[in-house]
Amino acid sequence: MTFSRYLWWTLLIAIWFLLLWVIQYPVRRRANLIVRVIAIIVKFLLGAIIAFEIVATTSYIMTRFGFVLAALYVVLLGDTAGDTLFLIFGRKNRSSAIKVQTILCLTCTVIYLFYGTVNMQTVTANRFTVESPKLDGEYKLIFAADFHVGLSQSIKTTEETIRKIADENVDFVVLGGDVVDVFTTKEEMEHVFSLLGEIASPVYFIYGNHDRQKDYIDTFGQNFSEQELEDAIKKSGIIILQDEWTSISDRLVILGREDFSEPGRKAVEEIAPTPDEVFVLQIDHSPYQTEDIIASKADLQLSGHSHAGQLFPIQWVYRLAGYDAYGFFHHGDTELYVSSGVSGWLFPFRTEVGCHYEVITLTP
Repeated sequence: MTFSRYLWWTLLIAIWFLLLWVIQYPVRRRANLIVRVIAIIVKFLLGAIIAFEIVATTSYIMTRFGFVLAALYVVLLGDTAGDTLFLIFGRKNRSSAIKVQTILCLTCTVIYLFYGTVNMQTVTANRFTVESPKLDGEYKLIFAADFHVGLSQSIKTTEETIRKIADENVDFVVLGGDVVDVFTTKEEMEHVFSLLGEIASPVYFIYGNHDRQKDYIDTFGQNFSEQELEDAIKKSGIIILQDEWTSISDRLVILGREDFSEPGRKAVEEIAPTPDEVFVLQIDHSPYQTEDIIASKADLQLSGHSHAGQLFPIQWVYRLAGYDAYGFFHHGDTELYVSSGVSGWLFPFRTEVGCHYEVITLTP
């Protein structure tokens, strides 16, 4: 995320705020409670719909104009909060009602913008322990997915995150896909994998749906080829896993899946069988291939992809719809953990769960 891109982001928010103020001026001149309540409900629902369309769809319009619409989402939610506060505390002062309401809405929008911006640029470790009788010792690993380098976070934030990961001194690191995406330049791609390759622990990588820049070639073009990406990863000493497993010890293996978006992704039955009585740590970028999760009978699957919804209230929409958006879930014999991700998609703003990488201890 460059300074000029963020400047454009804040300018869009200011433009949307002014347009919304003009549109609502006739309603705000009248002190009709019912109309004001309806306006609040409509703005919140419109904001939620826009958030869902940006986060959950891959249409040309949402890809091309999602950045602009995300700015409208910020204004709608901030304006909704300001209107709600006005109804509770400010309606009695009719002589300056529009002025008070404008100040409240502007203040709430700025606070919302500040919170979402800081939340996107703040990456912390999420720590938990998984126990299993199959393990013969304790292993400490890091799972990091969804960096989306150069898009929603500054390169400085990405570099600092990689430094923190390196300082954890774990037994191995797993990169869960979407380290780069369609907006990442070739220089940024090579730089980030070079930094990740400097981590002293072994580093494993699986592809996400954005890494190869295939999904939006017609819209945005391609900054690097699939071969250039693979060469940069391997040059850094990072091990790529594509529907294959590798042994960490006699009792622990990693099974890295090809991304669900790839036509060549193997069925679970086609992958070389893992040894018996070992702990299988399955890494799959997407958490939504439930049949594959059950068929794998892995002990633990780590996934990303969802960004925990990224924009409020999408995580809760996912949960109501039965999607595994964030946290622990169970499918068959497999425990699934879905990370919120190191960064987010398309715009420098996040109002759901914060940005995380996972520090996981596997223990007998």
